[in-house]
Amino acid sequence: MSADLSLFNREAALLVQEYPELEHVMIQGEIPFVHGQLLLKDEEGDLITEYSIRMEPGPDYPNWFPWVFETGGRIPINIDWHIFENKGNCCIASAPEEALICRKGITLTSFVRFQVIPYFFNQLHRERMGFFLNERSHGNLGHLEFFMEEFETKDVSIVIKLLNEARSRKEPKSNSRCICGSKRKYQKCHRSAVRKIAALTNMELDHYLKIANDFISDRKVPKEDSITNF
Repeated sequence: MSADLSLFNREAALLVQEYPELEHVMIQGEIPFVHGQLLLKDEEGDLITEYSIRMEPGPDYPNWFPWVFETGGRIPINIDWHIFENKGNCCIASAPEEALICRKGITLTSFVRFQVIPYFFNQLHRERMGFFLNERSHGNLGHLEFFMEEFETKDVSIVIKLLNEARSRKEPKSNSRCICGSKRKYQKCHRSAVRKIAALTNMELDHYLKIANDFISDRKVPKEDSITNF
């Protein structure tokens, strides 16, 4: 799969209208990109700080987020700072979360507003306070934590049941008891969460089920693999 460069260019042209501190660059024969200053402002619109960034389409754009780089040397290239050490790009969301957002369809403007700016606000919090807000673990354990948040449980066995429910593509009757064991009706319990997760492919769901089953069997959580190549 190759990036949709024409889509990126159309979206970038709209993005820089809303964020004039960013510039859209197209050079013949090269990957287009957006770079410049990302301004972080408070609720009154006053400038708090700014980051130098570069954004370019990855090979699977728009099925996955564009790659975002902090180019001012302000953030260490270190996974503990949520920067991938192999490419130096920002780790903005867990793989299943990113996939679900992109399945709905994203624009560069909404991506910057709802993903990039909050990410850099969290980086600023780490700079000032020494820790991130609502931080997940890295790699596959972080993916598992995403499903725990979506299903509102810390019980991995329930995560497995609900992932299998999403994988089955067969929804229980609305008035049935939820399979999580809460004794609540399915429609008022996990139906909306399962429907959301069901947007993942069978291959993706099988991957995350393996992570969850390995975890609950007290085996080592497997290392991060090429989930984004699915």
